[in-house]
Amino acid sequence: MNLREIIESLCSVIVFAAAAALTACRLRRRNFFALRAALGLAALAAALFLGQWLVGAAGAANGLGRGTLWLYVARYAAAYTAMTAGVALCFRCNFWVALFCGTVGYCMENIGQRVFTILELLVLGNAHWLLREAISMAVALSVYGAAFWLFLRKNEWFGGETPIDNRVQAAASASLAVMLICVVPLTASLMGAFGGTAAYKEILLYHYIYTTVYAALAFLIELGLLSKSNGEREREIIGRILREECERYAREKENIDLINVKCHDLKHQIELYGDRIDKAELKEISDLIGIYDSGVKTGNEALDVILSQKNLVCRKKGIRLTCLLDGGLLGFIPPHELYSLFGNAVENAIDGVSGLPPEKRAVSIGGERLGGFFNIRIENYFDEGLTFKGGLPVTRRDKEYHGFGMKSIKFILEKHGGSLRARADGDIFILNMFLPVSP
Repeated sequence: MNLREIIESLCSVIVFAAAAALTACRLRRRNFFALRAALGLAALAAALFLGQWLVGAAGAANGLGRGTLWLYVARYAAAYTAMTAGVALCFRCNFWVALFCGTVGYCMENIGQRVFTILELLVLGNAHWLLREAISMAVALSVYGAAFWLFLRKNEWFGGETPIDNRVQAAASASLAVMLICVVPLTASLMGAFGGTAAYKEILLYHYIYTTVYAALAFLIELGLLSKSNGEREREIIGRILREECERYAREKENIDLINVKCHDLKHQIELYGDRIDKAELKEISDLIGIYDSGVKTGNEALDVILSQKNLVCRKKGIRLTCLLDGGLLGFIPPHELYSLFGNAVENAIDGVSGLPPEKRAVSIGGERLGGFFNIRIENYFDEGLTFKGGLPVTRRDKEYHGFGMKSIKFILEKHGGSLRARADGDIFILNMFLPVSP
């Protein structure tokens, strides 16, 4: 291999590796990541350098024959395979996620390569090969940056599980391989059939524009399938959360009802035998009964259950919970959904104030009519800067949970024609839940 071929192969390694790394960067790394990355990079370099050497040797011996063309195909197929294998080697994911990343990365590489080739045909034909190689790298990295900023950074990963249906991913990858990898013989055929003719440049230009559009469409289709799959998975998880909340509400209501019965019986016992009980013990029992008697009363049974339970948690943690809310206006929401709605919202607020000084351990719940909507407002102090994503605060308690508590709140509100607004005002976090109510 001469110097030019070595530099061209080295640049190819960089652009292929960058494409794979960019698509997989949201996945969790495996142990010994640096060593794994070095092995993956070595495999990719071997595929590209060896392929370049074989193509050069075959071309020198046979010219642009069928064997040389299929060596080109093998070179790019090996690079595609090495990208996919490198993702699987370096990141915690299954085969289908690795194939997805390899496919999306290969689409990006093809877009960058084709855009440069179009520029080369139009304006760079007489430029020095080293300048063309530098411009090729710049174009590829610019395409990667644009793709990441516009599309990739917005996607969420769920561990390393399958992003889309396996059969769909297999079909998409096979289609891409046939079209983009085997396009090399087609390009060579065009060069052989029309080389030297007046129409040669125009036909080649249309061919590269077509393959650029194809690669871009394949890229968007892959991300669209991922987005659809993520949406379905989110709905599935939220549905499971709501079913669990329904069961939890039933248990909590049963416990609250049982406690209320016991407290009622204890009050009668105190009235009958209070003079026979030690005064200190009597005061302790009366205080305990008072705690349960002071449960929140909003006019909505489901809301009373969850707020009474959270009130007990707040008392234990030294948090002041105040509630001025007409729960009767929320009677159109099923009890388990109301339980989940306020359970998640108040739990987030409690978590936000738990580590604060005593004077800031306060959670306020209020509600007011605003036109045809009921505005439920929950406020609490917080001590750290909040990060918002998609209008929702990013959870700090559980990085792997992906904030499904807030997403379930949003899901329930939107199901009933409402909306959610979260914002920070100084050191106070404000959550507004809007629900349509009858006039």
